[in-house]
Amino acid sequence: MEALAVSLAALLLTAGTLLFAALTLRSKADGTEVELSLAALRTRVSLLETKLRECNKNLERESTLRRRAEEDRLAAQLEVAKLRHGRT
Repeated sequence: MEALAVSLAALLLTAGTLLFAALTLRSKADGTEVELSLAALRTRVSLLETKLRECNKNLERESTLRRRAEEDRLAAQLEVAKLRHGRT
């Protein structure tokens, strides 16, 4: 889970860097080359946003699985305790 959080932070940092670079390019130059660079940066940011959404979904799934596993573990402990005390 910690590795996913670090990955998410890296993705956010990269996206922020790309957006800053796009703004810098826009302020320093003009013309087709810059427009192409901005388009490439927008595409990269879009891909990073997609990756971030995937990571968020994976985190949600992992959280759900951990919660269900904990619920199953507690239910099993309860059943064992009942059996040990002669109650079913």
